[in-house]
Amino acid sequence: MQTSMPLAALASCFLISAGLHVMCLAQVPATGDAIEITGTDLFATDHWLSTQVSVKGLMLGMSRRRAVEVLAPQHLNLDDASGQGCRSNSSVCYVLRLGTYTGMTVAFGDNDTMEKIAIDAYNRTASKDERSACLSHDFAGKTRELVEDYSDHLRVRILGNAEKYAVKLPPFPRARLLLPPRNDRPITHYQYFYLRRGLILHTYVSGRDGFIGQGPLDKLVLEFVPPPRK
Repeated sequence: MQTSMPLAALASCFLISAGLHVMCLAQVPATGDAIEITGTDLFATDHWLSTQVSVKGLMLGMSRRRAVEVLAPQHLNLDDASGQGCRSNSSVCYVLRLGTYTGMTVAFGDNDTMEKIAIDAYNRTASKDERSACLSHDFAGKTRELVEDYSDHLRVRILGNAEKYAVKLPPFPRARLLLPPRNDRPITHYQYFYLRRGLILHTYVSGRDGFIGQGPLDKLVLEFVPPPRK
């Protein structure tokens, strides 16, 4: 989901290892119960689906009204790009804590129920203060490892091979004389689709070698969508 951000939600998120000790929480069996990603190592859980994933209590298929009710006791709220709250005509809204973006974006469909949940799990341009509000700080185990130490090899080891992927290359000037300065950072956007689970993993790789996947990671987003109906 590529959207503009409200003024109240300018912060970006990413995890910092900084020698922190990470405890691997107990795995939850795939019984159809909700799996809270900020309290469980989701990627170490067998046979999970996006429709089971909870993020601070928000889940796919939840109504807008119910989402507001779930967030309020946690001192969280929804806001749209205008900064006027998550109104009924706002399809995309951001989860804020005291006016600061937490890294979670949700999208509502025509029936006013949640159809997408995206978590900005890593952003190299974030400041130390901006990182403190991020929900991804509460990831554990393999889920946290993927975010902190991301590589294609690690992605395949933890999630398996994607069912398909897409690459969005940055625009390149036609004439060599018009190449951008060396300090410019063109961004290549990779999308890995785990359709049966309902996960789309977005990575943004910077630099002139980004189009071959060799540049540094700029951003990582976990996007949960409904899996295909059987």
